[in-house]
Amino acid sequence: DFDANGVMPSAVAVIDTARDAIVRVIDTGPIPKFLAASPDGRWLAVVHWGDNTVGLIDVSTDSPADFRRAGLITVGRRLSLAGAEEVDRDRYCGYCLRGAVFTADSRHLLVGRMGGGGRRIRPASVR
Repeated sequence: DFDANGVMPSAVAVIDTARDAIVRVIDTGPIPKFLAASPDGRWLAVVHWGDNTVGLIDVSTDSPADFRRAGLITVGRRLSLAGAEEVDRDRYCGYCLRGAVFTADSRHLLVGRMGGGGRRIRPASVR
């Protein structure tokens, strides 16, 4: 309840399932809604519902300690989160980025929008 409308950065945890333990926490953008791993094992894409971005994490190493954020892709335009604390983020979510998949050759990432994503913009009063 401290971040009811998802305006603060978030994180994903890397879990060693054999040990049932968190081995690394990697910060992300607001509301990481979906993760997609590339078939070649090099990239993890983190789709951020909160601001129309996709974070890329280089996971090509065997050690989670060496995973690194490699870039941030903006889909359309990056939403400003200023004033969004008072906005229904489910209704006004920009492009409402929801899912993603890499092509078989790991060269392209396809990012999906939910429903009418793209028509949902913030009311002028909070821009």
